[in-house]
Amino acid sequence: MNVLVMVPVDVDQARGLWQSVEPEDVQGFTANARLREAFGIDDARHHKTQGEDAEFACLVIASVWGLARHGRRLVLAAELPEALLAEGEEAENGGVRVTRLPRRAVTSFFTDQGGDDLVEQARQACRGLGLDQAWETEQVQALVQGSGLLWHSVEELATLDRA
Repeated sequence: MNVLVMVPVDVDQARGLWQSVEPEDVQGFTANARLREAFGIDDARHHKTQGEDAEFACLVIASVWGLARHGRRLVLAAELPEALLAEGEEAENGGVRVTRLPRRAVTSFFTDQGGDDLVEQARQACRGLGLDQAWETEQVQALVQGSGLLWHSVEELATLDRA
């Protein structure tokens, strides 16, 4: 059974993946029971909209982790077999360790829109912080509530900019 995993990466990892360099042992996030519990979302198996809410929460959490670690919200969406997932950091927030990320498993990716002041303010506020600390900053909350992520086709990884 495949699991939707949101994988926050830096630009070099994303571009390397396009060039068939499969990242190993990277942080990922899933809409698992622990994430749903953390966000107060009921069991997604029974309610389609709650499943979508959990997946969106997963994307947002991954984007904040990426912003704190890499200085950018760049998140790959991948459909991975459970066998490629292991216990990892941020388990209480749906975190998993992705042992190998095959390019063919990546279905799309999400980034910020360039030139957004909210992004720069949040980047400065959460630099070097852990996920929970970053999440609690005023600037990250303003970003999460005021600036969405843009969806991109996986083919666009080939032209991903470094900005």
